[in-house]
Amino acid sequence: MVNIFVCTGSAGKLAEFRACLSEGAGPSVEVLGIRELEMSSGLRYVEPSEDSDLFLENAFTKLTAARDFLGRVAAKRNQHPSDLAARILVDDSGLCVPALEFAPGVHSATFGGLPRDDAKNRAALRARIAAAGADRLDAFFVCYVLSAEVAVVAEIDDGTSANAARIERETLERNVHLPLAARACASRTPCGGVSATLGPVSIGFGFCSGLVGLTEQAHIEGAGHGYDAMFYPVGSPNLSFASIPMEAKNAVSHRAEALRGIPRVKRACHSCSP
Repeated sequence: MVNIFVCTGSAGKLAEFRACLSEGAGPSVEVLGIRELEMSSGLRYVEPSEDSDLFLENAFTKLTAARDFLGRVAAKRNQHPSDLAARILVDDSGLCVPALEFAPGVHSATFGGLPRDDAKNRAALRARIAAAGADRLDAFFVCYVLSAEVAVVAEIDDGTSANAARIERETLERNVHLPLAARACASRTPCGGVSATLGPVSIGFGFCSGLVGLTEQAHIEGAGHGYDAMFYPVGSPNLSFASIPMEAKNAVSHRAEALRGIPRVKRACHSCSP
């Protein structure tokens, strides 16, 4: 049994990670989320301040917070963190609409204001689309998934003290990854992804293209989260991400594409293969 700590409190995201990491590998992988560790330890995970305008920088901030939380849980149990999980995964993702200056972008989770609320975020985006005089606009999702072995996770810098590492991450996102996703959206390329390694951290970057519209559609009860109900992927103009089965979504989703880009994780990701 291999435990993987996916540091998210979003039930929707966790379901996608589990579909990719657990189903394909059978019972040999157990995916733990924030809630499981909170309930078993009595400790509370504190959301870090995501104050960067870069997805990748915020993802590294989350990775540091995940490392610290796992360490606190392990200390309370008188265990080593690697006894709880062999690997930590975090992600940072968002929806980009080129015609809206790539909004919501890195602010996707708080586009409708605080506290975070998916319905408010979608309402704010619908208002922006309507103000642009459109029913639907080209859009693309992006996702970074960071993966690090717990045994070496202490080597990760905190994203603020290592200026050279921060510049490297910024260059990777601004000059390589986001332009790649924007070009794919413009050419109606359904999805794709690339990988990178920075120190002990494996990075998977994934994207998927489509249309975002005024109509929310959720034909499958409980499916989708975030902006899924108003996002129609390339090749599916009549069915939103919240109206197709998980398997179909994971064939083209930004999060599954990012996971495929992580060499040490993709062996357990057979169910994500198109």
